[in-house]
Amino acid sequence: MTNDQYFPHDASASNNSRLTLLVDERGMAGYGTYWALIEYLRQQEGYRCDLRLVKSLSYKFKCREEDIKDVIHLYDLFVIDGDFFYSPGLQIRMGVLDDRRKKRSEASQKGNNAKVLKTNKVAAACPSSADVCSDRCTDRNTDSVAVKKSRVSKVSKEEKASLSVVDNDATRKTVSATAADDATTGTIVDDVFLKDTKTLQPYLGWESYIDLLAGETVWMEVSAMNSMLGTRFIEEFPRISAFFKDHIRCLGKESSIMGLDDAKQYMYNFVTNSNTRKKLVAALDKSNQSVPAHSPYEQRDKDGNRSYNGLPIPAHAPLRPNDRCLWNEDTGEWG
Repeated sequence: MTNDQYFPHDASASNNSRLTLLVDERGMAGYGTYWALIEYLRQQEGYRCDLRLVKSLSYKFKCREEDIKDVIHLYDLFVIDGDFFYSPGLQIRMGVLDDRRKKRSEASQKGNNAKVLKTNKVAAACPSSADVCSDRCTDRNTDSVAVKKSRVSKVSKEEKASLSVVDNDATRKTVSATAADDATTGTIVDDVFLKDTKTLQPYLGWESYIDLLAGETVWMEVSAMNSMLGTRFIEEFPRISAFFKDHIRCLGKESSIMGLDDAKQYMYNFVTNSNTRKKLVAALDKSNQSVPAHSPYEQRDKDGNRSYNGLPIPAHAPLRPNDRCLWNEDTGEWG
C-alpha cells in the first residue's frame, strides 16, 4: 500500500454532532459526499484543496456542485483558508501518521549507514585479505575442485578469525579517537550503529506551554469544534486556560506537562471530556454573571461597541478596571 492510500478513520465518526446534523438534513448522500471529500484531501499535497476545483469534483463524485459547496461551508466540518479548504481532523491524524513514518525512515537510514560504516572499517583494516585468497586459489589450478573448495574454506575461516581481531582493535581505536568529539557533537561511533542525539531545548515552564496554545491555530479550531464550545472557546481562551491551570494544580500534574505536545494533549482531554467540560462551562457562566455589565471607565455607542479614550475595545475583553489601564493586543489583557 503506497503512502497516499491510507488515513486513520474513527469507527465512531458518525456520532459527531456535525455529521449527525449533515445526515439529518441531507441523508447518506451528504455523508458520502463528506467522506469522498476527505478521501480526496488525503491524496493532495498538504491535505488541502483549491475551492476552484469544486466544479471538477462534482463531475468526479457525480453530484451537484451546490451540494458539495453546502457540505464544505454549512456544517463546520471544513476550514476555509483563503482559496483553499481543509479538514482539521484529517490534518491532525495525518500529522501523527507522517511523523511516525518519518521516524521509521530515519531509523532505517541510520541502520543502513551503520552497515556501510562497518563494511568500510573492515576493508580499511585488512585491504589485502581478498587478494591473498585469490592468489592462493590461482596458484593451485592443477588441484582438483574438491581440494580447492576445501582450501578456500580453510582460508576463509582463518581470515574471519583474523578479521574479527582486527575489527575489534579498529573499533577500540575509532571510539578512542572520537571520544573528544562526542562531547561536543553528541555522536557516538561504535561497530554497530551511529546514534545522533538532538540538541536539548530549554524548559519554558508548564504554564508557559499552556499560554502558547493560543497561537496553535489548527489545534484551537479542532478543540473548539470537538469541545462543542465553538467560538466561545477561542473568545474566552484566556479564562479557559486559567481554569485549566487550576485543574492541573489540583491534580498535582504540573510535572507531566514538559512541552507543547503535552499541553495540547492534556487540555484537549480537559475540554472534550463530558465531566470536566460541564464544570468548565458552569465556571465560565458563573464568572460571566459575577462580572458587572458596564464599566465606568468605558464608553459604548448605540450598537453596544465598547471603547475608551477613542480607542476600540475587543468584544471578548474583560471590563476596564480603572482609568489608567491600556488594552494590550499582544497579551490580551489590561495593563
